[in-house]
Amino acid sequence: MRKLLPSLLLLFCFNNLRGQEIIEQFLGIDNFPNKFIIANKVVRRVKYEYKLNGHGIADSTYMGAINFNYNNEGHLTDQVHFDKDNYLDEKYVYFYYDFGLISKKIEYEYPKRKLYPRSLNVTHEFAYDSIGRLQYHVSYNQDTLFVNRDKRDYDAKGRLYRITKTTNNLPTYVSNMASYNEDNNLEVIDYFYKQNTPDFSYKMNTDTTEQGDKIINISKIVPGKDEDYWCTYKFNRYNQCTEIIGFDVVGLQKTKYTEKLIYNTDGTLYTMIFYINKKMRSMYKFYYHK
Repeated sequence: MRKLLPSLLLLFCFNNLRGQEIIEQFLGIDNFPNKFIIANKVVRRVKYEYKLNGHGIADSTYMGAINFNYNNEGHLTDQVHFDKDNYLDEKYVYFYYDFGLISKKIEYEYPKRKLYPRSLNVTHEFAYDSIGRLQYHVSYNQDTLFVNRDKRDYDAKGRLYRITKTTNNLPTYVSNMASYNEDNNLEVIDYFYKQNTPDFSYKMNTDTTEQGDKIINISKIVPGKDEDYWCTYKFNRYNQCTEIIGFDVVGLQKTKYTEKLIYNTDGTLYTMIFYINKKMRSMYKFYYHK
């Protein structure tokens, strides 16, 4: 949990999308990695880290930023990453076609402080159906001709229920199977690695408070082992994710991780603050088109 939670929290905060889609982000079956950015037209995200000074007060340190650029149709065209010294670090560029897009990553190097872009050879292609659901995700390396292909299948209610994978010319296999409860919430998703028995599963339990808040507890199930609590999502009555909690054991000490999300009055996300055992460690701040 310790390594997983900080890296995934950036994906969990869709204030104007359904909680179901947040869970899909966690499970790695989301339709596009920048869905939150696009939906809210975020133009900049800044990261700060916090450490206690000699007076016990958390001092902030700027750790870099990402700028997001759009075309006249509102499509995200690229995201540009800057490091803590505001040097250009890397860039993702998006090319659109009918019902799909291509994503390429460019890294930048500074030999003797001169900028040299280096285009990586791994390319991602996303193909969607006519109503915007992801059908295929293909990634390939032009040097090694290594190709991964994921295919999504949907049931009669339009819910994702199966993902199949193919690597190069190897046989296709089922990598994920999803099941839903009577309230149409994702309940269990199984992960396979070329076997008929799931290697592990994630189970979601959803409760609603009297105030209309929603709490989703996620546990991980490994065959032959006890069910293991993984993390908790909390949503307010407006379906905004307000808090994410997880635990991990480091040595003999149990560590609590908390992400708190604060919103602007118009419902857009303002900041995400990450705590370890109640101590502030980092913060992301979001900026939007006026």
